[in-house]
Amino acid sequence: MDRIALLERRDGLEATARWIERTIEVYEAAIADPDRYGMYKEKMAREVEIFRDYLSRVKELPLQR
Repeated sequence: MDRIALLERRDGLEATARWIERTIEVYEAAIADPDRYGMYKEKMAREVEIFRDYLSRVKELPLQR
């Protein structure tokens, strides 16, 4: 995902992982809301899967500070 690559280059792995964790929370709350975001829920659900996959891979790497 281009957005993740941009954040990695600009902010580093640790900051990117924190941003993804926050974004997952926001997307999951939006997906759970039955009255809102109907046309975007499928896209958000796919992105949550991508974000979770990214986090599982990046957690295996040594942190670069």
